[in-house]
Amino acid sequence: LTGLSKGGFADCRSLKEIVVPESVTRIGYGAFQNCTSLASVRLPERVEEFGNGDGFGMFANNLALKEVRLPQGIRALSGTFTGCENLQSVLLPDSVTDLGQMTFSDCKSLTKVNLPAGLEKIHAQAFFNCKAYPFAVYGNGIYWGNEQNPYFALITIEYGEERVELTLHPDSRMIADQISCWISNSVLEIPEGVR
Repeated sequence: LTGLSKGGFADCRSLKEIVVPESVTRIGYGAFQNCTSLASVRLPERVEEFGNGDGFGMFANNLALKEVRLPQGIRALSGTFTGCENLQSVLLPDSVTDLGQMTFSDCKSLTKVNLPAGLEKIHAQAFFNCKAYPFAVYGNGIYWGNEQNPYFALITIEYGEERVELTLHPDSRMIADQISCWISNSVLEIPEGVR
């Protein structure tokens, strides 16, 4: 067995645990979505293909899932954990370079996600509606990072009807893609060294 097909286990609502063999290097789009009882997933150490390149919907709406460790080789995530309301912790491999739109959307119990060493890009809605996450706050800016730099990436801005003026935290190194959609009536000062 070298691959799991698109939607291979999707909608298996009684599935509680899965161990994917080390021989598997390809996992198809949405392979585990809507497995509402899935509480334990063990993936191979290395994956070459993960969904359609970004794991879209891979674990979407898995209500029993609390912890996940993703394997090396995965480069991009998008909508991967959407609606996993009880997910608390995700260990991302350093191979992840892109946290796309809705990666952790509506993960209302999420409190821990490591910052991959290779991260180059994050979308403004990657952490949409993650109410329990301990984001760092500086002025009107909401940041995601790690213990060494909690202000690594500006991911969103608290705003209202009035114009918002925001100065990035001096330790910030990244601004989320499409954040300008949320700050059209704002002024943002960007220090050198920020991507």
